[in-house]
Amino acid sequence: MNRCLAFAFASFSLVVVSCGGSSGGSSGSGATCSSSDPVQATCDGTACGGDIVGTWKLVTFCGPSCVVSVSDTITYGAGGEYSGGGTWTYGPSNTVTTTVGNASSSAAYCVKGDLLWTQRSTNCGPGQGTILTIVRRRDCGGAAVTPDAGR
Repeated sequence: MNRCLAFAFASFSLVVVSCGGSSGGSSGSGATCSSSDPVQATCDGTACGGDIVGTWKLVTFCGPSCVVSVSDTITYGAGGEYSGGGTWTYGPSNTVTTTVGNASSSAAYCVKGDLLWTQRSTNCGPGQGTILTIVRRRDCGGAAVTPDAGR
């Protein structure tokens, strides 16, 4: 059995799901946090762009069985800093590119309310271009959300 663990930033696919509610507290990055939870956080979504700056905590992920985990928390700094000593930049067509060391990866993304949806190809699974989708919630300093690990 060959299991690959996608390198840290490659598994940071962002996929945003609908989120409702009115503005509430601050996330510390200039963005506001919703006072209510989204109806349903699923891996369904489409790239729509948005303000990605802030700290995001894992809600769920969907992908090939060779991806067994993704980072619980990631941060996109306002100055282009990325978790783990990397950098990030906005790309064309609602994409974001992250770079850690010598490796870069691009993902389609969407931010709606307090949710971030990302989607990218992985280098594992059945065939080239297997898709990994990750849903994260903005860290607004509240109680932690227990991720369901895509199950």
